[in-house]
Amino acid sequence: MYTGAPEWFPPLKGLKVLCLASGGGVHGPILAAAGADVTVFDNSPLMLETDRSIAVRDSLKIRTVEGTWRT
Repeated sequence: MYTGAPEWFPPLKGLKVLCLASGGGVHGPILAAAGADVTVFDNSPLMLETDRSIAVRDSLKIRTVEGTWRT
């Protein structure tokens, strides 16, 4: 049975987290569910939409930003 993050993992409640090109569109919502203040930055509109739809479905707050590291 999962009882929480390992002791080496920082507490996420209120921690500002940047998901940079996190791939898959699910990492942002997972971190938000753990209490982090999440911003997802990706150049894929599809991945950002996946993050947004999961966040809406699960009543999570995340920010999404579309862009590349070159801009």
